[in-house]
Amino acid sequence: MHHLPKIGLTAALLLLLVPFQQVKSQETSIQDLSKRLEKALNSQSNNLTSLTQFIQGKNYDFSLLLSNGEDSNLADRYQQFFTRFPNTKWVVTPSIPLKDGRASLIVTVTGSQETDSHKYSLEAYQRLALKINKMKVTSKEIISAHSILKSINKPLSLTINIPDVVLTGTSYDVDIIIDQPLEESIVAGGLTNVTKEQIINQINPSINLAPMGGGGLFKSVQAPKSPGSQTWAALIAHPDGLISVTKRVRVVNKKEDMFP
Repeated sequence: MHHLPKIGLTAALLLLLVPFQQVKSQETSIQDLSKRLEKALNSQSNNLTSLTQFIQGKNYDFSLLLSNGEDSNLADRYQQFFTRFPNTKWVVTPSIPLKDGRASLIVTVTGSQETDSHKYSLEAYQRLALKINKMKVTSKEIISAHSILKSINKPLSLTINIPDVVLTGTSYDVDIIIDQPLEESIVAGGLTNVTKEQIINQINPSINLAPMGGGGLFKSVQAPKSPGSQTWAALIAHPDGLISVTKRVRVVNKKEDMFP
């Protein structure tokens, strides 16, 4: 049961550290960037060759992404991910700029994997804000991110009601709802806070499962008193299989920062 959340954390890690760069004019370059990055990530070779060529392009500075101190083995992480999900499809699209002028990108990834008697399906989403100066990415911020990994025998849809951003010190709800009626099925679930170190080092979090009522997992949690982020990992054991959900929540101390 612990293998599923670990794969989910791998997806979260990949999106957490996904590389980005920029060129001259914001509007023109963000379009070019999204197309180039999507092409590199979807390379049929499913290895790092295209991505490396993209990183080392003559007109770009990609150094922030592979030497930002977060993960010295990022290249290995990418290779492991491509090996685990060889048919992954990446979509990178420009989003509306933030109110402070930063460019924004949306990255989505879908994929599947079959191992022995298990079949996994992955979907993940991330919106990033990029600050660029003289053709160089000087900072990046994750505005919202989540991933869903399923190992189930038939389609099962979820509704995830978890805010993208909260104020420091406030309480908020983490709700993961199973859309189909459960009838007499017994479903168990659990939720845990995942540290940044656990994500980077792919340390499998311990999630205690308990019977769920009301058709989903409903928890009230507390935001930290300092700004930053929280990452939650949930595991749901359904009669048709397992579902792993990861969600990153931004934590800010000013209301005006809640809507970038």
